[in-house]
Amino acid sequence: MSLATITETDIRNWVGGQSFSRGQGYYGRNAISGPWRQDQLLKAKCWGSMPAPYHVWVLLGAHGIQAAGCSCPVGDGGHCKHAAALLLTWLHEPDSFQAHEPLEEALAQREKADLALLIRQMIARYPDLEELVYLVPAGAAAPAGPADAGLIRRQVKSAIAHGGYGDDYYGAAATIAGEVETIMSQGDVYREQDDWQNAALVYSAVVRELLDQYTEVYDHDGELSSLFYAGGERLGECLEYVQDAATRLEILHTLVDIVNEDIRVGGYGFGDAAYEVVLEQATPAEKSQMVEWVEAELAGASPADQFSGKWRQQSYGRFLLALQAETLTDEQFIQLCRQAALTSQVVDRLLALSRLDEAVAEAQAAADYDLLSLANVLVAHGHGATAEGLVWERLARSKDRRLDGWLKEYAVKNEEWPKAIIYAENLFWQNPDTGSYQEIQSLAEKLGDWPARREKILQRLAQENRHDLLTRIHLLEGDVALALAALDRLHTMRTPGWAYSDSLSIEVAQAAEASYPREAIRLYRRQVERLIAGRGRGNYVTAAEYLKQVRSLYQRLNETAAWNNYIADLRLQNPRLRALQEELKRAGL
Repeated sequence: MSLATITETDIRNWVGGQSFSRGQGYYGRNAISGPWRQDQLLKAKCWGSMPAPYHVWVLLGAHGIQAAGCSCPVGDGGHCKHAAALLLTWLHEPDSFQAHEPLEEALAQREKADLALLIRQMIARYPDLEELVYLVPAGAAAPAGPADAGLIRRQVKSAIAHGGYGDDYYGAAATIAGEVETIMSQGDVYREQDDWQNAALVYSAVVRELLDQYTEVYDHDGELSSLFYAGGERLGECLEYVQDAATRLEILHTLVDIVNEDIRVGGYGFGDAAYEVVLEQATPAEKSQMVEWVEAELAGASPADQFSGKWRQQSYGRFLLALQAETLTDEQFIQLCRQAALTSQVVDRLLALSRLDEAVAEAQAAADYDLLSLANVLVAHGHGATAEGLVWERLARSKDRRLDGWLKEYAVKNEEWPKAIIYAENLFWQNPDTGSYQEIQSLAEKLGDWPARREKILQRLAQENRHDLLTRIHLLEGDVALALAALDRLHTMRTPGWAYSDSLSIEVAQAAEASYPREAIRLYRRQVERLIAGRGRGNYVTAAEYLKQVRSLYQRLNETAAWNNYIADLRLQNPRLRALQEELKRAGL
């Protein structure tokens, strides 16, 4: 089969410039070992900095490079120097690749004695493979023997212990996951024979050993946690066919443990498949048993005043609510929600039962952040005035600016403009910026008193020496003269914000170009001199761009001589800054 033609440009585009350059070095020193191909799949070993070679592959298609991969730490997707070296070898030395048929075809052509010899040779080279002989069922054509859960767990433990963790901190999880997936696939053989009980035994044994060992490996990209998700799916399929009560309960216990582990480590989502299986397939009696397992986890969760502990409490609580959705009485529901710190659900149920006083008491006891969500629950049940009163009362003894925000939004929703503008101004003075300034303007225009409010705001900002914000407000309102004056005061008085005013100075200069060109020149020149004083080629490149603007403004003013004198002086003042001289020349200055 003819393969797609590739070029060095194709390789560079695939791996990136840096990996391509390094790949050229690897190719030049013959780092690629034993290259071979299966149809459009190229494979090889690539010797790098580690004692063992990396395994690299590339799939070619009609339109060039289709996919690639490498066992190196950055090889996910095959955009690495090792893939570049393999592709360069194919490009320049295609005859060095031995052609092989796909693995399945190669094995099918072997006699039984040949396969036995091959397996012995593989075990001699990799002794750990011997246990796979006892893991693999006797054959797909005949009924498989019973699975050995202890052997499976030892195999998983060995894979984790010898997964290259010491040599490759980031890549160990991927290596281990590959080996464990091979072990887990033995359950697939039982599944194909409709031996669901033994299939479940394999999957459960793999998952349980992973649960015991999970914290021992740095699972950077989630390769190991993905096995929990896969295990949940496969156990769910087994559960559909297993009738034995004890086996079903063991499967469900494993699934619940996957969900609980996901909650314990912070909710990565690898327990989602197990969660769905448990809720959809467990009988009411089985769910009753599972409630005890989850309650034990909830009882051991951290105190509710710690954020992570509170999140776990709430997650276990939601799991318990889902398991008992059809059996809890109102009082049991409320009690469980209180135990799990699910205050919003408590308030919602109390309001549904018309127990407003109790709901208010729950809200009053809540923290500031939680109070806002509870206020929304009260509003949803038609108790907006009560919610507003609770937040207003809390505002008097709290510095949480979100309370003002909630009150403002509630007032806006109800078109209570006098109230809304009070809260908007409170928010503005807590953290003045142009966005909240514009919001006050919008509300004041509804009340018809914007000019007076604007004047008071500007006066106070001036008194507080907030000339940086005054500059931005004047720019926003299109008053360049006032913006220039405020910017000068900012730099003269060195009031808050002056040290970070470079971008603001350029904004004012750009705004001043049309009406105040000389002021624009002054600001650009000041910024150019600051950049040059700061040194560095990056600064010089930026300075050259601003100098182009200065030149254009001088030309517009018919002051070419002034420009020539300025740029000549600038060069004379910095004769030793070779990089600056180069950037000025490159910019045509």
